[in-house]
Amino acid sequence: MNKTFRKFYGIDWKHCGDVVFQLQCAIAKAWQVHDLQRVRQLQDQLVRTFEARALAVKKVRTNRGGKTPGVDGVVWDRDSTLMEAISRLRDLSRYKPMPVKRVYIPKGKGGRRPLGIPTMYDRAVQTLFVLALMPVAESTADSRSYAYRPYKSAHDAAMYLKLVLGARYSKRWVLETDIEKFFDTLSHEWLLNNIPMPRKVLEKFLKAGFMVPAQRVVHGTPRGTPQGGALSPIIANMALDGLEKALGERFRVVRYADDLVVVGKGREDLASQALPALRGFLAERGLRLAPRKTRITSIDEGFDFLGFTFREYEDEGRAVGTKKGIFLVTPAKAKVQTFKKRLKRTLESLEGRSARAVILRLNPILRGWAQYYKPFTSKETFSSVSRYVWQLLWKWCRKKHPRKPLRALRTKYFMRVGGNAWVFHARDAGRPTITLVPLARIRIVRHTLCADRNPFLPEHRDYYLQRQTLRAKRNVLLGGYRSTLHKAQKGICPVCHAELLDGESLEMHHILSRKLGGRDAPTNLLLIHKFCHKLLTYSKNMRLKAAWRDAGLVAEGPRSPAPGGPPHHKNSAK
Repeated sequence: MNKTFRKFYGIDWKHCGDVVFQLQCAIAKAWQVHDLQRVRQLQDQLVRTFEARALAVKKVRTNRGGKTPGVDGVVWDRDSTLMEAISRLRDLSRYKPMPVKRVYIPKGKGGRRPLGIPTMYDRAVQTLFVLALMPVAESTADSRSYAYRPYKSAHDAAMYLKLVLGARYSKRWVLETDIEKFFDTLSHEWLLNNIPMPRKVLEKFLKAGFMVPAQRVVHGTPRGTPQGGALSPIIANMALDGLEKALGERFRVVRYADDLVVVGKGREDLASQALPALRGFLAERGLRLAPRKTRITSIDEGFDFLGFTFREYEDEGRAVGTKKGIFLVTPAKAKVQTFKKRLKRTLESLEGRSARAVILRLNPILRGWAQYYKPFTSKETFSSVSRYVWQLLWKWCRKKHPRKPLRALRTKYFMRVGGNAWVFHARDAGRPTITLVPLARIRIVRHTLCADRNPFLPEHRDYYLQRQTLRAKRNVLLGGYRSTLHKAQKGICPVCHAELLDGESLEMHHILSRKLGGRDAPTNLLLIHKFCHKLLTYSKNMRLKAAWRDAGLVAEGPRSPAPGGPPHHKNSAK
């Protein structure tokens, strides 16, 4: 491994990130003063820098799809191919993308969604232009657009709706709708005329076509942009910016990619003004609303959006202004049922496996679901799902040991933790005891709405760093020592200084290695990206190694960490 990736792991990735961010800040400031020529110059400069090119290749290599090839079958798994890709990105004058590989994935409500997978090199080129386009996209974004934007999330969209619809004098009617085949029908002409990036490059991406692997025939793409490309989300998001202005001050628009709701005072206002304006705005971009998913409803009836149910419940004691009671945001029933079916299928697939295998498979699923729903009114749902999980586990235990007495099953697989006597656990000889996530005891912590600021303007940098720290404190995606270290590190990887939970795998790093006597104690551990862990292990760059020693990331002599660390834990903290 150290021979294979010697040069690639010798790159100073923190420096690359700093250089790219400085250029992105300069682009945002130039756009702020409407200096479009300066914007184009800085974008061109960013695309040509070694740091941006290296970062683009790294992002492609470390993403979850980093080992998925395109139509050329090429995967970057050696130092030579990675370094060659960085070099090839330097001159794009003759660049011509290959067709994307068309695959189909199941949709949540039935049917299949087409997904386009570009080649790794095409992904790197797209990522390079995404880095240059992001500062402009943030500068032009609608204030209530929350998808594909740094620091924004579905929680912000849900919280804004809660604040608007739950106010003392609130708008009480909502236009629910969805854009039909959003990514497949976007107008190429509109994108080419309005997206601020080199027209020739964008046109090549849009017209590259697609190929179904079994057919080996290239199909043209007269419209739309493929889902799966790095550039598609950002340009599709930019295509819908301006919707708030088109609808005017009478309405409130909340959008998450192509999912949107429009809030108004009355049904007639939404039907006669908002709906025609929305249709006209979309028609310019080659889009139209899905008729079956378009309806106007009151908050008394409630509506579903982003997996949540938004509804006002009558309560005379809480009625004030135009409010008739209390407005709640709860997990949508359909999503809860889908989640229960997933849990059931997962446990059925684990029939005959060990309790440890069950916990290691279920815990990430439960944590991810809890992380999404815990900022809202979900306590009752958490308790209900927790009871269902217990029923599934008890059934699993009886199937595994059909002749064992029930009391013996309880003793073997369940333990008391605090006031809960039914905590599923795995206690194997020579291995640490691990327990299932107690979903019913997950604490509800309200989400703080993200302010409408630009993360690429230096004056807003401190605000987003504070939000990152707050997000790390409230996160439940990690368990055990990983959770403790994530909070202590404020959600930041100490090696590359990027966000830890960015989709890349994480690993525990020993500051003083075990070979030199390092222990599994908190003072000797760091939570870092898997790639950064390899970087610390295999890099031969002496300047970097010296910097890591100075920063306390690597120790070369004996240390005396605080006692009380757990036994070997690499997997126990999952």
